[in-house]
Amino acid sequence: MARLLMLGAGIDIYRKYILETLHARGDDVALIDTVPRPWTEPFVRAGVKVDLRDRDAVGEAALSLHRDAPFDGVLTYDEAQVELTAYVAALLGLPGLSPEAAARCRDKRAMRAAFEAAGVPSARSVLVYDAEGAAAAAAGLGYPVVVKPRNLGGSIGVVRADDERELRAVFKVAAEAGFARIDPEPGVLVEQYLDGPEYSVESVVRDGRVLVCGITDKTVGFAPYFEELGHVCRAPGTGPHDQQLIDTAVAAHRALGITVGATHSELRMTADGPRMIEVAARLGGDQIPYVHRLASGVDMVALTVEALTGGAGTESDRTESARTQTRAEADADLWEDTDPGRVRPGVAGIRMLYPQHDGVVRALGAPEPAGHLWHEMVWHVDEGRHVQLPPRGFLSRLGHVIARADDERELRVRLDAAVASLRIEIEAAPAPGDLA
Repeated sequence: MARLLMLGAGIDIYRKYILETLHARGDDVALIDTVPRPWTEPFVRAGVKVDLRDRDAVGEAALSLHRDAPFDGVLTYDEAQVELTAYVAALLGLPGLSPEAAARCRDKRAMRAAFEAAGVPSARSVLVYDAEGAAAAAAGLGYPVVVKPRNLGGSIGVVRADDERELRAVFKVAAEAGFARIDPEPGVLVEQYLDGPEYSVESVVRDGRVLVCGITDKTVGFAPYFEELGHVCRAPGTGPHDQQLIDTAVAAHRALGITVGATHSELRMTADGPRMIEVAARLGGDQIPYVHRLASGVDMVALTVEALTGGAGTESDRTESARTQTRAEADADLWEDTDPGRVRPGVAGIRMLYPQHDGVVRALGAPEPAGHLWHEMVWHVDEGRHVQLPPRGFLSRLGHVIARADDERELRVRLDAAVASLRIEIEAAPAPGDLA
């Protein structure tokens, strides 16, 4: 059992499996969050309400909890808390990202600079502060370009422009984009558009060693925006470009100074080879680690805990004479069993359910029983909810389905059938703020 401090819990739709995994392992979790999260209560020993934007207050709360029952590790799966987690880990003297590495992972401009300095292939990028600067930058880079906020997440405010007219029309989308829990950095990035299929490399880093746990084939849509519509998760080494993707992602980790913890690296495979988009210093969102566990059996949550704690446990754990294997030995086995050559074959995927147009959700339904179609099906919204597509709204998902199969063709057939079986009725209607 490890004693863990968690910063930020978020919503249960995408992240409950993480706390369930920790609970099943027997890990002792204390949570610091801005607001109470009732869904976390079965999984945490203590929940402390502290504004996560107040670094000093969080530090004081963490130190108080640490004095009462020392932690073995500090972790977060919330993009907004990556830098705070690095600060708290350093404050408590526990393993974590350095504050400098955390800052590079959160500021896409600093990330691009680190890639450039280390020779990691990426997109050419220019930081601008107004539409005129954006037009000048795009002229130098050559169209098409992508404009994006400097430090948000979830592809919010990220948009492609194919010429200057489009650029000037969409610049405001990136410049005024917002994301809950993140204070935006000034400026907008204008970047070279990377053409090609998109992937993510899911990894856990321990003592500087990057262990690649899976490759994710990503589907984005609602062009010129980049909403993530679904993911197919598979073991590394099962795709034709995997080694190139892995080598590039590992080089990106070194350039950013990532030495410990979970990471989610996004890339595009262009005609000139793989190019980095960005690295998130946390477990991937959209339940990607959970879907990878379904696909190959690799448990990234458990590996992340072992990486952050070195297999630390309570004193009774370490001295119990009845144990036939030390915790360190068990952790070593867990780590080695994740070798890409030793995972089970198979693929799994998650498909996001989006409305076809803006409006009010009038009906949502699913056949019963339908276990032959999916492993999991969850609605994210209730009937009566108003939903909007980009650029009026981002991440306006109605729900998701998850399925597993022996091969990708079978998986896609299963996901298509699952989506086709659902009843979704959206009544076209203006947003409440648009009503006269």
